[in-house]
Amino acid sequence: DERVTARWRNAAEQRREDLQKLMSLQELYQTATDFSLYHIVLVIADTSSSVQEKEVRTSAWISIFFPPAASPYSSSELGHAPAAWQHGLFPLLMLRRCPSFLSRDVCASPTPVLTAVSQDELQQRATRLLSEMATALRDSSAMWDVRCIATLLEYCNCLWFQSVGSAALAGDGAESQASAHASLPTASGEAEEGRPRSTTDPQRAARSWVALTVLLQRPFHFTLGDVVKFYAAMLEQLPSWLKDLQGMLPADPSRRRPALSEDDVYVHLGEVVLAVLDQWVTQVEGGRADERSVEDFANAWPSVEGVLSRLRSRLLEVEGEAVRVVAQRLLKDLRRSEA
Repeated sequence: DERVTARWRNAAEQRREDLQKLMSLQELYQTATDFSLYHIVLVIADTSSSVQEKEVRTSAWISIFFPPAASPYSSSELGHAPAAWQHGLFPLLMLRRCPSFLSRDVCASPTPVLTAVSQDELQQRATRLLSEMATALRDSSAMWDVRCIATLLEYCNCLWFQSVGSAALAGDGAESQASAHASLPTASGEAEEGRPRSTTDPQRAARSWVALTVLLQRPFHFTLGDVVKFYAAMLEQLPSWLKDLQGMLPADPSRRRPALSEDDVYVHLGEVVLAVLDQWVTQVEGGRADERSVEDFANAWPSVEGVLSRLRSRLLEVEGEAVRVVAQRLLKDLRRSEA
């Protein structure tokens, strides 16, 4: 890839020769780390008893999305700036665009240079990565830390929306998001054709892919009720996990990464919670849920009302003109949900 500096290309050529020889897991681990291939680090950590799983797990997941400054595709190491600066936010996903993340085949052609961005790019690349990781890692693997993964993905999701803006949802993007939301997996994890359409607007649907796609599928297999409980806890514990996560992010040499406030992330998660509740209500009212699911929904509703009440109170406290506008719209939708 000509975008990568000669230093990294030469290092890669040398290491490729070394890889033709039999190497230990520790040596492979070091190679993956040196080139910031942290998705491979996770696979090796899952296989090796010599790697400390707990120490590696969180830092590796974060480094997949936010690699160190000294990595081949970071903005400070590229020979030329990305055509679209937003792609530099998540370089392993957005700039290194080989068709597969874990293919044994070498990427035969240079990764394409994209000049435009769309809101569903992060969703497409992240879900592709997770799908491949699900085939490489055991479902019971300690690498599948759902709290770490879900909070990280939602932070990235919020960051991407802040960077791309709502304009990218126009045209084909809006249609693809609405279509994708209409065929989201059910609580069983399988897409269901012909079921009642959700009334969630395309913008909110575009934000809900972590909750309504990733967590419902392998290896997590959440039900919609599980998702609601999980996000209620995520909202309640937001100050703690957000501070921890931001404290682990590497420096941003480009200084393009938006600084997300607690209010930014809270409002984003509020949008997601409403999308999940809308999907759950649609499923129950449409007669597609079994008797047990309907009973679970009825039993959970008092807790849901508590979540909505806390959400409403917190949204009244947000600061900043831009985020306050979104919060006001959310409050209107909340009142409609509670009616």
